[in-house]
Amino acid sequence: MCGIIGIFNDSRAKEKAKIMLLAIKNRGTDGCNTIYSDNHALGHCLHSLVGFVSQPIKGNGWLSSNCEIYNWKELAKAHNLPSKNDSHLLIQLLEKNSLDKIKETVKELDGPFAFAYWLENRLWLARDLLGIKPVWYSWNSESFYFASEKKALEKIGCLDIQELNPRHILIYDASKKAVSFIEREFFRIDLNIKKKQSLPKIMQELAKLLEQSVSKRLPQKKVGILFSGGIDSSLIAFLAKKLGKNFTCYTSAVLDKKFSPPEDLAASEKAAQLLGIKIKIKRITLAQVEKYLKTVVP
Repeated sequence: MCGIIGIFNDSRAKEKAKIMLLAIKNRGTDGCNTIYSDNHALGHCLHSLVGFVSQPIKGNGWLSSNCEIYNWKELAKAHNLPSKNDSHLLIQLLEKNSLDKIKETVKELDGPFAFAYWLENRLWLARDLLGIKPVWYSWNSESFYFASEKKALEKIGCLDIQELNPRHILIYDASKKAVSFIEREFFRIDLNIKKKQSLPKIMQELAKLLEQSVSKRLPQKKVGILFSGGIDSSLIAFLAKKLGKNFTCYTSAVLDKKFSPPEDLAASEKAAQLLGIKIKIKRITLAQVEKYLKTVVP
């Protein structure tokens, strides 16, 4: 999780960029940088998962991104690019391909992303089709602003704040002070299945897809799994263990006289025992929930 912000055509861009980055500093503590040009600013809070590459990244233009591109190594090899990580691959790919083909370029990316690319007084702003990585923006007749979180825009007084439609790529022309959009197609599911498969074959294929899905989302470093003992978290933990990953499961439970004992606590303990995995349990009171919420949702 990283944080991205941008300000364009605002004489107070430098001052406002600092305010915006401060509002989303929780999104990345590995680095915080901003580039300035005239009345424009592009900023980034880094949470490094794959290779340390400081952002915004300089190429022909500038890139500020929040992405987890699972197939970045495959794309780097396919396009013969000397990429250091997924964000580095992204700017190289955008600049190798024509920006007129940006819709085709982002279609190659496997994984959630949100990015801003700034070149020759124009900004391209995009996010993954499912909208996993957030982007909010606000603009008026004079200026344009965007950020990973709505509150960053609220902090500088933006009023008409909108969430970027994941099916749109936004283009802001700073010279004309105009916004336009490129529409993207959503996923299409073919329901006209002609070839029937046996149940064992379907189960085998599903198991393969689930394992691949978990594998590509797990970084090489130690990770934690939020664990309830339900189907989803138990399946993820089972597959992570099968893949030989180093992880610990975490469960929290509210223990308060006003409530009956939480079912998830017993379920998580039982599931962890059956799966033979490490689990850490945090028992908290209702008063602590209220206290922690102020940190989790500032």
